[in-house]
Amino acid sequence: MGTDFKSVPAWSLEIGDRLQVRPRLELGDRGQTSSPSPLASWEQEFPHLSPVKRRGNRRYYQRADVITIRQIRSLLYDQGYTIGGAKQQRASVGLHLLDFDLFTATENERRQAVWRFEMRDETQPGVSLGNILQMNLIELNKADRMGLESGPLSAWITFFKHWQEELTMANVAHEPVKKAMSRIRELSADEEARRLAFVREKALRDEVSFLNDARREGREEVARNLIAMGLLTDAQIATASGLSDNEVKVLREEQKH
Repeated sequence: MGTDFKSVPAWSLEIGDRLQVRPRLELGDRGQTSSPSPLASWEQEFPHLSPVKRRGNRRYYQRADVITIRQIRSLLYDQGYTIGGAKQQRASVGLHLLDFDLFTATENERRQAVWRFEMRDETQPGVSLGNILQMNLIELNKADRMGLESGPLSAWITFFKHWQEELTMANVAHEPVKKAMSRIRELSADEEARRLAFVREKALRDEVSFLNDARREGREEVARNLIAMGLLTDAQIATASGLSDNEVKVLREEQKH
């Protein structure tokens, strides 16, 4: 690609109303030399990085651009990705399906069923991660009542709400949903498959319960040892063990008896 990104020196960001990127001068053995910023090459590799260009080929970046630049730099310099590997990285997206109505305070809230929340800084809420890290909520009951525009999302909502209704599901044409329905029918018709599915689900639940109990017992053991040492307050022990202040007090009382 013509540029060895690993050997490019760091660049600096001047933060103002707009963000201007300039290469930083580096000191060598024989004086001061300047090295080119990798940003121009990054713009060719990552099309969504598109700064405003002005006279003298100066580039001006919005805050969202700077967040993207920092991500690219971290992937290449800190995490060791190649350009190809960095380009394959995607936003971190959480999807939660709610079988109840969560937002109902206003008419607008009652008329919306699909929500996307982007992560913002608590101190400076104007600084956000945009779509890099997001959480999506779908209120299934609302979406089903309102009847979303026809498409994959609408098909999946119909599946989650009406998968037991053959006539309703017969009208769904989205192929992945049809495959999911076919698989459900296969499982329903096969007694051994149903038994194995039940066994797997029970094993998963038992494993989760075991792990939770183990973590809890581990935290309590740490707290008991710290209480026995007699050096820390309950609040300090709670912080160190992950228990609440009240839980530490209960353990302290138990050790007195």
